[in-house]
Amino acid sequence: GLGHTVPSLQVAEPFEKTHFSALAEPGFEAILTGLGRDQLIVVGMEAHICVAQTVRDLLATGRQPFVVADACLSRRELDWRMGLERMTALGASLVTAEAAAFELLGRAGTPLFKAISQRIK
Repeated sequence: GLGHTVPSLQVAEPFEKTHFSALAEPGFEAILTGLGRDQLIVVGMEAHICVAQTVRDLLATGRQPFVVADACLSRRELDWRMGLERMTALGASLVTAEAAAFELLGRAGTPLFKAISQRIK
């Protein structure tokens, strides 16, 4: 609904979203089901609206969202903070981008760890 994203984040088949909750968007539930995962990393714009409503609906379907606090934003800091607080109260886990990346990596010393470590510094 906001238009295209930066070129480095473009995908071959973008999913257009105009509903506040991504799960209200026709076809999105099928995409999630196709992934076969119950734990999801959530990032996005308007933490207090779109991200919060998506997280609410993910929780209602029994999924476990991990909200990357430093990869979510709102135009006003109060809205961002309130959105994070709401999602926490609903049962979502808050993480940072660095924590999420290293949890996914699982161990140090690999070429991928070294590459990501350099980007995080």
